[in-house]
Amino acid sequence: MQKQFQTFDCKFEIKATETEDEQYFKINGYGSTFGNTDLVNDVVEKGAFKKTLKKRMPKLLFQHNKKDVPIGIIDSIKEDENGLLFEARLPKDDAFVRDRIMPQIKIGSLNTFSIGYLVDLAETTKSGVRQLKEISLYEISLVTFPVNEKATMQSFKSEEIKQDFIDSIDSIRTLEKAIATQFSNQDAKMLVAKAKEIMQRDVATPTQRDAETMLELSMKTALLKIETIK
Repeated sequence: MQKQFQTFDCKFEIKATETEDEQYFKINGYGSTFGNTDLVNDVVEKGAFKKTLKKRMPKLLFQHNKKDVPIGIIDSIKEDENGLLFEARLPKDDAFVRDRIMPQIKIGSLNTFSIGYLVDLAETTKSGVRQLKEISLYEISLVTFPVNEKATMQSFKSEEIKQDFIDSIDSIRTLEKAIATQFSNQDAKMLVAKAKEIMQRDVATPTQRDAETMLELSMKTALLKIETIK
């Protein structure tokens, strides 16, 4: 059988850790799903990735761009009942990841995965659907336009901010930096300004504990907003 480079798109879930000591955005989701037919009449069967996962760990790319560097690293990958489940890390100190990819993920405009692979074994049904039985997997990509119309993001979640991270916030500057991991710099400054306004209005002579309480409240407010837009 002649091998051709193919892509297959699927739904995924993303989770971002926001503690200051974490250097990565962590994502998890499905690079491929089993049993559903995509727009080019391909359907991946369960077990199609069994052999390839023993040979190599796929790369994590953006828009299948093999000429550019990866956007992160895949830490674990396996087949489950639904499809190809994986976990990966995207570095926060990568300007493209931090400033271009993550803001689009957060607002939901970038919400699909696609895989790059070679077909090792397939059968075509009388209706023209190609059943992919064995696949050599090389990369998983974040993509804008999926072949699979059902390939949409399921949710965006943020892990609970650790208490020691909250305790480490000791100035307006560090508060802005912390909130900016969830929001844009402009939104972070607006949230901090609102917190300062409330503190000045409701606390005539704020104590150190009052200030700490307001900082913690600001962080919880940021998390609440994330939960409402997932």
